[in-house]
Amino acid sequence: ARFDFSGHRVLVTGASSGIGWEVTQQLLSAGARVYAMGRDAAALDTLAGQGCEVLRVDMADQAQLASVLAELPVMHGLVNCAGISILEAA
Repeated sequence: ARFDFSGHRVLVTGASSGIGWEVTQQLLSAGARVYAMGRDAAALDTLAGQGCEVLRVDMADQAQLASVLAELPVMHGLVNCAGISILEAA
């Protein structure tokens, strides 16, 4: 890996697909302790098998998100890859 993240905890939102998935893979290869947040249970199971701490969370559910975040240790980094769409007129 190009960077060494050994000993660092990093939270990745949207980790179960797309850019979040790839960022998670890169951080794992760099030695990070990755906390992978997403909605896809099967993808999160795969990440758990690779050594991630997985958090199945719908980021649009603010109460659920706050509850999960309150239980996490202090993070050294955050990579926010979750996509949220508002499907109604402003």
